[in-house]
Amino acid sequence: MIIYKDKSALYFSVMEGNEEEVYIVEDSSALGKKIQANFPYLELVTENGVLTDVTPIPHTPPDPPPTTEERLSAVEAALLEVILNG
Repeated sequence: MIIYKDKSALYFSVMEGNEEEVYIVEDSSALGKKIQANFPYLELVTENGVLTDVTPIPHTPPDPPPTTEERLSAVEAALLEVILNG
C-alpha cells in the first residue's frame, strides 16, 4: 500500500511518482491493516523519516442523508413559500 505523507491518498497498487512524498507499507502487515481500518482518520507516527505507526483520530461520522420524506417536506415548504409570497 502507498500512503501519501500528507494523508491525501491511499493506494493499494504500484504507482508512479516521487517516492519522497509517500510511505510504502505492506498491505498484509499489522501496520497496513491498522492504516486500512482507520484511514483517513489517523496521524502518522515516524522515526527518522520512516513510518512506524499510526494513531487513530476520533471523529464524528457524517450525518446520514435526509430521507425521502424529509426531502419532500422541504420541497413542499419551498413551493408553498413561492406560491404564498411570490
